[in-house]
Amino acid sequence: MGPIRGKVDPIVGYTWKGQCVIRSLPKKISKAPSQKQLDNRKKIAACQEWLMFITPFVRIGFKNYSAKQHGFGNALPYLKLNAMNEDLEVDPAKALISWGDLPQPISPAVNNRTPMKLQITWEAVPGDKDREMVLAYDGKGTAIGEVCGPRP
Repeated sequence: MGPIRGKVDPIVGYTWKGQCVIRSLPKKISKAPSQKQLDNRKKIAACQEWLMFITPFVRIGFKNYSAKQHGFGNALPYLKLNAMNEDLEVDPAKALISWGDLPQPISPAVNNRTPMKLQITWEAVPGDKDREMVLAYDGKGTAIGEVCGPRP
């Protein structure tokens, strides 16, 4: 008969990541949200806003964090649980743009002697074929980055 696609009364059927999914529509809530719910919504909004500027990076960097979600969907809960400050804002010093067990760069350094130009260096590992993900973030919502190296 095949998978169900579309809406039938309160049931919605669709395919996601090759799996057939059936779920019911959410029920309407009439009472006001609690402070905990409002704080959670604020955290999610802050995470989404912060990730918006680096979406291409987290799609690659978090793609293997969980098999159930894609990179962005994996990065958001990680950020929410590990990189929020007391004001419910993202702390960039605690945030990650990728997750995994690959070794970190050896002796990374940043030099900005020339205005509007960063020189990023690290010790190369001979024969290594890893890709590099370099991201500069100014703390005001501006980010620029590059993914370099051989394609997998």
